[in-house]
Amino acid sequence: MICRGRWRLALLAVYVALTSRVAMPPPLVAQSAATASPKRAADLGYIECQGFVYPNRRFTLKLRPGERLDAVMVTKGDRVKAGQPLARIVDPSLPAKYLDLTARKNDYSILQDEIESLTLEITLHRAAAQRVAARIENLQKLKETLPDYPIDKEAEPLIDKKFEIEDQIQIGTARLARLHARFNSQQPMASLLDRELGAVRARIDQDLVAAPFAATVVERAPDPDRLASEGVVCELWDKSAFLIEVEILQHQLPYVQPGRTATIAVDFAHAKSVQGTVDSIEPGNLTPDASGHPKFKAVVKLEKPVPWLRPGMQVAVRVRSEGVK
Repeated sequence: MICRGRWRLALLAVYVALTSRVAMPPPLVAQSAATASPKRAADLGYIECQGFVYPNRRFTLKLRPGERLDAVMVTKGDRVKAGQPLARIVDPSLPAKYLDLTARKNDYSILQDEIESLTLEITLHRAAAQRVAARIENLQKLKETLPDYPIDKEAEPLIDKKFEIEDQIQIGTARLARLHARFNSQQPMASLLDRELGAVRARIDQDLVAAPFAATVVERAPDPDRLASEGVVCELWDKSAFLIEVEILQHQLPYVQPGRTATIAVDFAHAKSVQGTVDSIEPGNLTPDASGHPKFKAVVKLEKPVPWLRPGMQVAVRVRSEGVK
């Protein structure tokens, strides 16, 4: 019995010695401190952010106040060429507006004609005064040659005529100065009238609105007859290329610069992605949002459109940031 007890005590001593050498796990605080400092995105070689897909160009045709839609010549989904008619828009007020502008322009033209006529009249008066003065001078020379020649009866009417013409020249010159002052003061208005007349004439002549570029019709008025002012007649998208508008924060500006390579994907967990290039950086919003952080917009242009991207989609964007210090 004594041997068995000593044997059990020896086994217990060995077990205690072995268990005392097992390392205890580190404190929980140390673990959380080790995981609280992840690597910055810039240290990974890229900046990752979200963006939205837009078509390369957009054109929205709307009715302006006073206009009436006469016909729409495209349907939703059509592909149109540059210069192809989209719709016929009529403004019934344009003819009356054109006549009013023409009348105002005519008032200015009448003033210009009056200046030209008065200038010609003053020129003719001066020529007549020179002729009368020449006749008076000839009579004076004749009197010197023939002292007994009676020139008073001929000279006096000529002298009176000369004074009369000089008075007309003086009155016409003063009137011409006033007309020139009015003309100069109205000249800016006349230039504005010319531009307005040209614009109205162009709108009258071009009731057919043409597509400004080759594109796809993505929207078309469902009921053109009931379309109100500012209503959308049709909308065109040029989907030959895609633009990605990305919102970035202030500290990301040094890493997102024009010319840098960008990778676009719907989800980087999937294999599909496409390469693009940062095209431009737009100015920031001077009125920060509720977060209070200044935000800027970067535009990324795709090197080629891909079928799995659509305008309006939200995508993930990675911009390479190597070499930035």
